[in-house]
Amino acid sequence: MFHTKTVQATLEDINTTPKGLTTQEVQIRQKHFGKNILPQGRQATLLQIFLQQFTNPIIYVLIIAAVVSVAIKEFSDAGFIVAVLLINAVIGTYQEYQANKSAQALKKMIKTYVYVLRDGKKREIPSEDVTVGDILFLNRESKCLRMSD
Repeated sequence: MFHTKTVQATLEDINTTPKGLTTQEVQIRQKHFGKNILPQGRQATLLQIFLQQFTNPIIYVLIIAAVVSVAIKEFSDAGFIVAVLLINAVIGTYQEYQANKSAQALKKMIKTYVYVLRDGKKREIPSEDVTVGDILFLNRESKCLRMSD
């Protein structure tokens, strides 16, 4: 919808000026709207990860095979199937837990920065500090707004 409006109309809609937001306005808006980050879901517990290892159609077939083996009194076959299922679940749980830890570590390491117009000056800020009304530059060499656009 903003692509059909003039620069002045767009600035009015987002309640900002051609000089960008002031530091004080940024603080007020960040308190009201929060940080520019996606909400994080709760991390799965080890028990949840372990139980997820059993949510696969092939696993269901093996569980049924173990039950049938017990029903026909083939306890050694049933024990072997259950042992394989448990070993598979433990290995899968370990791998998924490690992958989640690695992904969290990468998220902490990767920081993105953007260029915004604040207090009439072009500034580089962390992307999570962008707020409603900020004027963003698409690249480092972008020029400031001209009201004739």
